[in-house]
Amino acid sequence: DRLHHKPHELSGGQQQRVAIAVALANDPPLVLADEPTAELDTEAALSVTNLLVKLSEDYGKTVVISTHDPRIAVRTHRILRLEDGRVVGEYKPIELPTAPAKSEQSIAEVLKAKLASIEKEMEDLVEKLRKGEISLEEFDLQYVKLRGYAEVLRDILRSAGH
Repeated sequence: DRLHHKPHELSGGQQQRVAIAVALANDPPLVLADEPTAELDTEAALSVTNLLVKLSEDYGKTVVISTHDPRIAVRTHRILRLEDGRVVGEYKPIELPTAPAKSEQSIAEVLKAKLASIEKEMEDLVEKLRKGEISLEEFDLQYVKLRGYAEVLRDILRSAGH
C-alpha cells in the first residue's frame, strides 16, 4: 500500500524493510546486517530475523548480524560478543543466558537474554508440534511451563522499567 510513496513518507520500520529488500535483491552470497531490526516492532523484527536465518539455512548464504537484542541473537547459530573491536566471548545461542555475566552487564540484560531463550524454546515447541514430533500433551506441559517462566521474567523486567 506504500508503493507510490517517497522514502521520507515511510515510517522508520518501513524504510528499514525496504533497505533489507534492496540489500537482498541481487542475491548476494554474503549478507552483512547491522542492527537490521532496530526500527521494527517485535513482530516485524522476528519476521526479518527468521528471513535472515532462512537465507543461511535454506540457501547457503553467509549472514552476519550485529545486534544488541538478545531476542535476535538467540535465533542464530553462533554468537560472538565484541567489546572495543575485540572478541571477548563466543557462545552457542543455548549458552547465552547462562554465560558468565561481565561486571558491566546488567541484571536486566541477563533477564532479557533468558526471556529471549525461553521465547525461542516456545517457538521450537510449536514447530515440533506442527511437524508431529511431539504429542499435544507433551507440547501442552512444556509450553505452559515455559509461558509461566516468560511471564515472570516479563513482570520482573516491567517492574524494573524495562
